[in-house]
Amino acid sequence: MISTSSKPWARPANASPRSPNDRRRWRRAGGPSGRGCGVRTTALLTFASNHAVKFWAKLLIQSAPLPLVVAGLGGISGDWLEALADNPDWELVAACDPDAGARQRLLAAGQLPVARVYSDLEIALRNFPEAAVLMLTPAENRFSAARLCLERGHPLLTEKPMSLDPDQALALAETARRSQVPFAVNQNYRYSSFARAVRRLLEEDAVGPIAFVECSAHRMLPAYGYRARERDVMLFEIGVHYIDLLRYWFGCDVAAVQALAPGVPFNSHSSAAVFFALIEMEGGQSASMFASRESRGHTDTYEGRWRLCGPEGSIHVNDLGRGFGVYVDRDPDGVPHLVQASGGTEDGFRPQLQDFARHVREGRPCQTHCLDNLRTLAACFAIADAYRLRQRVCVADPFELLAEPAP
Repeated sequence: MISTSSKPWARPANASPRSPNDRRRWRRAGGPSGRGCGVRTTALLTFASNHAVKFWAKLLIQSAPLPLVVAGLGGISGDWLEALADNPDWELVAACDPDAGARQRLLAAGQLPVARVYSDLEIALRNFPEAAVLMLTPAENRFSAARLCLERGHPLLTEKPMSLDPDQALALAETARRSQVPFAVNQNYRYSSFARAVRRLLEEDAVGPIAFVECSAHRMLPAYGYRARERDVMLFEIGVHYIDLLRYWFGCDVAAVQALAPGVPFNSHSSAAVFFALIEMEGGQSASMFASRESRGHTDTYEGRWRLCGPEGSIHVNDLGRGFGVYVDRDPDGVPHLVQASGGTEDGFRPQLQDFARHVREGRPCQTHCLDNLRTLAACFAIADAYRLRQRVCVADPFELLAEPAP
């Protein structure tokens, strides 16, 4: 037999061992009469198995619904509870409201057993220490409840505004930043189908650089409950959404504002239910805004009516003949092109919840993180100052007022 090895004493790898000691070592190393895998191979498989278990466990945790407590069961809660139904990201584990009638309506809908519906938020948090909180309480009561959640480490998604007071809003944002607790503010308009369609058209430069924007919302909404006494009611109900849309669409902040809140003889609210604003964006765009809760006759949807004008045409959010939606109009004598039928502002609730779930799971701030929302609020506070002072107001940088500069 002629050896093919350069070393005559080399033995084939699968040759039988010469001695009992060699045989034992060979079996431990995984020979045919051993366990089928060597020590090194076994270690590698064990390592891989452990990492696979960790991977699948992490995947399972990330895919499992997160527990959620709803605080506040007023009118807006209906849209949120509908968005939570069969939601893969969230499991409604409890709800609370001091009003017995509100609690009874929830129980009648059968969404929670009576044992999980509370009159006191603190009791709900004590019973569900790992849950996130969806804060739907009236703005006038929101600060203390939101601070309680953040101080106890509960991730928080609150209705807008986080507060009607600038100092309280800064205090909440500072608490969230110091504690690293996820904290976001509902701005569901920017998640809506019409808002995303406009953003896409702007990114595609569909009508060229936008120079100016017109928007208006004629609503007729009764002065009920806390809305009757809420400060700057239309500004913080609708105006805050429109300001946030301008920031979302143009990717810049508001630089300065002028505003007027005319006296309306038939105003049923205790504060300004109608306002006009001229808005200067840091990107050079200008916008005129009108919003009313006291309009009579024909009224608009919550989206309002928008026209964004560029050198090659305009983008509309309106009904231009084929139903309400987003249109591009490049030819004054032609037919505007319907780009996206609007699903209403309600179709933004589920994407908002999905974004907040990623915030909680991955630690990645969502679009409407409280620090971003401070910039929207700063513009709203400037508009309120402008129509009280009747003068142009530059928008303050809220981060200059925080204890440390924001990233």
